[in-house]
This record gives sequence, C-alpha cells and structure tokens, in this order.
Amino acid sequence: MSPLSFAGSQSRPKIDHFRADAASYQYEVVKLVQQKVKFFYIGCKNSYVEKYFKKIERWDTMLDANNNIIEIGQVLVTPFEQQAKRAGEKPEQYRLVVKRSFKPTKQTDAFTSDAYQYRAILTNNLELNITELVRRYNHRGNMERQFDILKNDFGWDGMPFSTLDKNTVFLYLTAICRNLYHHIIECFSSKYKTLRPSYRVKKFLFRFIILPSKWINRSRQVYLRVYGNMPLKT
Repeated sequence: MSPLSFAGSQSRPKIDHFRADAASYQYEVVKLVQQKVKFFYIGCKNSYVEKYFKKIERWDTMLDANNNIIEIGQVLVTPFEQQAKRAGEKPEQYRLVVKRSFKPTKQTDAFTSDAYQYRAILTNNLELNITELVRRYNHRGNMERQFDILKNDFGWDGMPFSTLDKNTVFLYLTAICRNLYHHIIECFSSKYKTLRPSYRVKKFLFRFIILPSKWINRSRQVYLRVYGNMPLKT
C-alpha cells in the first residue's frame, strides 16, 4: 500500500489489523497508523525499548513457527514522550509484547545482563491474548517470504515490460505459476524422498529436472541411464 493511498480520505473505513517491521517504529508513523487502523502491531528496535525488558514480571512459554520453545512477556509502556511533548500532544500508553530465546553462543549481553536475544512488538491491542498476538505478528514474516520467492524465483525482481498494464498481467501470471509450482512440488515430494515441499525452484531443478543421463545400447535395445539416486524407471 502506497503512502499516498494510506494517508488518503478520512471517509475510508478503518483497517482492522496492520503489521509492520521495526522501520515503522517512529512517532509520526505510529500516530498516522493509529488514525487509519483499528489495531496495529509494529516491531521495535531493541536499542529503543530494551529499558523496558526488566520491567516484565512474568514470562510464559510457547512454540514458534519452527517448534522451538520461546518465552513471551508483556508490559504497558509510554514511548515517544519527548516527541509528543514537542508536538504539544499527550503521550499515549501502548502494550509492549516481548519474545526472547537463548542465544546460540550463550554469551551474556552487557545491557540486559542475560544470554537472551529479544524481539519486541508495540501494539494498541489490549484485548488479544498474548500468544495469539505473537502469532498474528509472525504472519508478516510468512508473507515477506512469499514475496521473496516471487522476486527471486518467478521474475518479480525485474519487470519485463515498460507499461503498467502489461506488467500487471505478468505479475498475475507468475503468481499463478507460483501456486502451480507449490502444488507440483507437494505432489512430487510425496513420491520421491529426495524432494521436500519447501524446495525452491532452483533446488527443484537441480534435484529433479537437470540430471546427468546417457543413452546406452544393450541387448539390441536403447536405454536411458539416469545417474543419481532418483528412483526413476527407464
């Protein structure tokens, strides 16, 4: 969504939920988002909010997307106090949700005095369960991964045409191809153990499509010899 369309007419209905990364953790952005959406979930830079981490009294556990155990906690904070005072506005209180997990190196941090790595989320949603809130924000990473696949595997990184209408058709067609590929790799991976449903296009090509082979004459017949561990009948 472009900034112009986002900051458009006040008559437009509010968006229910909005997610953004730490680049949006700015006073002006938070104020604008709060006017346009019902609930927002914005990532925070640790250097700005790590002073609140020690105020969290209770830590619960949950599984992340990779089934790793992480701890989650929350605290009410009032950020951007100086910016609000300079603008002649009253500072607002928000909910800070924090995720933490042990560092692989187990090295103690000089600021937090522990061996955790932290990720924080600022939100105005005071109603949603903390576990559901974390999961809702994590969907942002899943969508970014889909755009990464479209850009690097299906040509979205460079538009082939010079007009908007032709490029729009190209985007739609390649998005359809991405969905078809997702279905194909799921079907093939259920039959061939050398494939995984998560394989990107390049890996699929070198594991399944581009294989060394040779035509062999044997017993007055011609056979195609495919080299590798693929269980193919020739």
